[in-house]
Amino acid sequence: MENNSLKHVDASENVRCIIDNASLLTESEQAGKGSIYELKNINWTTCEDFTIEIGKEQIKEYIGTWELHPSWLFSIEFQELKDIEFHKEYHYQICWSIPTWCTPIPKATAIFLWRCTIMWNPTVLDTDLEKHASVKNG
Repeated sequence: MENNSLKHVDASENVRCIIDNASLLTESEQAGKGSIYELKNINWTTCEDFTIEIGKEQIKEYIGTWELHPSWLFSIEFQELKDIEFHKEYHYQICWSIPTWCTPIPKATAIFLWRCTIMWNPTVLDTDLEKHASVKNG
């Protein structure tokens, strides 16, 4: 049995909280304060076809469904692969910020650690937001 659904209820609340907090830190009216977020799911790849690069692209695609202010930019970096007895964990770091031409080094960033887990019995692809932090620079 294969389940490509994404558990995003708790993660979405964390994402909203972090982005709202980072918006407050930047004191920017364009940071998306008061925005209404609608999180949608995507068609995740099968466990057999999952690779580091496909995981990165699918996280990017999933984030692309979020209704955030376009000033929020992000980068995704693969961190590590943990090969555990009955599953594999792919860990990614996503760094959010609002750089501008007058402040190319943002006043605040939001960092998320995202984990994609592939379990062998039953075959399940599960993703979740593992950890998050909001950082005020300078």
